[in-house]
Amino acid sequence: MSNRTEPPETAEGSRLRRTGEWLATSRTTGIAAAVFCALLAVVVVVAVVVAVTRDDDSRGAAPTATPPPATAPATPDSGTAFGVPSADLFGRVIANPLNPRGQALPQSSADRPSFKEGDPVPAPEGLMWQQVGPFILPFSTSDGPTRVDGPLATGFARTPQGAALAAWQISMRTVIDQESLDAVFDNQIEPSTRGNKASWAPKKWIDWSQLPPQYIPAAFKISGWSADNSFAVVEVAARDKTPGSWFTTRFEVVWQDGDWKIRRPSTQLPPQTITSLTGWTEW
Repeated sequence: MSNRTEPPETAEGSRLRRTGEWLATSRTTGIAAAVFCALLAVVVVVAVVVAVTRDDDSRGAAPTATPPPATAPATPDSGTAFGVPSADLFGRVIANPLNPRGQALPQSSADRPSFKEGDPVPAPEGLMWQQVGPFILPFSTSDGPTRVDGPLATGFARTPQGAALAAWQISMRTVIDQESLDAVFDNQIEPSTRGNKASWAPKKWIDWSQLPPQYIPAAFKISGWSADNSFAVVEVAARDKTPGSWFTTRFEVVWQDGDWKIRRPSTQLPPQTITSLTGWTEW
């Protein structure tokens, strides 16, 4: 019999373990759970039980197209809409809006080429990452959101960039709190695939203040775009704990009632791992 003594669990490890247990027993679709666990894996290297199964044999494809350079990020103004900025784990600026649900930015149109399958799209212009609850969410000056109404961010452009912004914003807001889930379920989940609200809710809401800081995802890719601009498949890449690798998670959004809505993916895939961002658009 071994007399080996296991090292005591650290405070951060305990927080992550509790988060993993919550995600593993939640009744969510696994979209937000998968992304969230991928982000946590970089902050502290501990074992986390996730709500989806990783496919260790998968490898991301590396298209030959070169991603366009990201546009200059927007910076918080000195007015009353934002507090003192902070930074994520990798030194990227995070705006802290006084409205805890986020602050929409003034909009102006962007001149871009038409979408071409296989080519990375330009990044949204004037991109600002804001702290909204436990997550860092993207706001742009070109593709929305144009409004923050209570727990909802709405008014995304009918563009690939708007679809990417909406996919991340809406999915993350479903797991902030019950008020956010209620509003998103009623307004921003495509009705034919949403089922009942209980299927999206965790069995127990977690105290997000007990979790480590989050960080900004690295890139996105539009892997599918319909000819009538009403459906998009969006993939988001976030840094993995292993240097030079990223988790990727897939979302589907549809254009209905004048805005993007998320839907349950046609094919539910676990997070994939890639070793290059070639062919992706860096935020």
